[in-house]
Amino acid sequence: MKTKDLLLSVLFLGCVQAKAKNNSQLRQETDDRETARSAALIDVSAKIDEYMNQKLAEARSAANPNNLPWDKVMTATLIQEFANRTAVAEQGTGLGVAFGNVSLEISKLSKTEFDIIHMLDANKNEILPIKFSESRYSDNPIGIISGKFPSQKTRLTADHSISPVMRLGTVLVGMDKIGHFLEEGWWYYQAEGKGLLHGLDERWTLGQFMEGDDAVPVEVRSRYEKIYGNFCSVCVVRGGFGFFGAKSTGVISYGDINANESGYEFFSALADDPAGYQFKILSFPVDKWNEQNSPSKFVPGLKSRD
Repeated sequence: MKTKDLLLSVLFLGCVQAKAKNNSQLRQETDDRETARSAALIDVSAKIDEYMNQKLAEARSAANPNNLPWDKVMTATLIQEFANRTAVAEQGTGLGVAFGNVSLEISKLSKTEFDIIHMLDANKNEILPIKFSESRYSDNPIGIISGKFPSQKTRLTADHSISPVMRLGTVLVGMDKIGHFLEEGWWYYQAEGKGLLHGLDERWTLGQFMEGDDAVPVEVRSRYEKIYGNFCSVCVVRGGFGFFGAKSTGVISYGDINANESGYEFFSALADDPAGYQFKILSFPVDKWNEQNSPSKFVPGLKSRD
């Protein structure tokens, strides 16, 4: 049964590539409501900070091994080294098959998501895994015919589509927001550097485009599809509008878009202070990453509990 589900996952989610990819190619949703189960979760922000600062130390050593005064080239190398350690996808964590350097997968976790999920201990109330049947989306049918969205075609895809939650300070946050913070934040930073995006409004619109928000004017969508395709070519094969949300899960998440923007702010701050920057996740507006504080839109037909 698992093999069948795996094959169906690959087919229904369009995973038809025969080469490795460094991006997630789909993102998860989460259920960050305060519940009886989530109430016991403790603040893990210090652990996240420790992990990220260790990755920063590794990237600094690689970019500037002789501890010379930082210049633009070394700073760019630092940011790339950090992204390579944190923001790219971890092979073997998605839906599909991975072997050697070949990955027939989509919806992979970033390296950081993978590491943090394994670092945090559910038995110590540091992280809460959530199955689809336990989530706010559990009233939606699962099945090849009955499943309305690709994420709901099999039990495997449905469970994979729900990210675990953790507590940052007092706020519940889905682990998927760490992926958005790093991967899409990294994309935003590169897009600004290449002149593809200019300012907060355009970054926000790109986020809305990837999620599939119908507030994005039709006449500008082709521009944002091209920008999106620069970072995830498979995401735009059949039109990229909504590939990270409306088309795959039916959820247009403003929490995701806020996490994207926070990631951009992080990479920009690191570029401004390559030698001294210290990561502190609570310096970012993590309350806006929570989907109760930043309510999502839902594609008509998707059922969601309050």
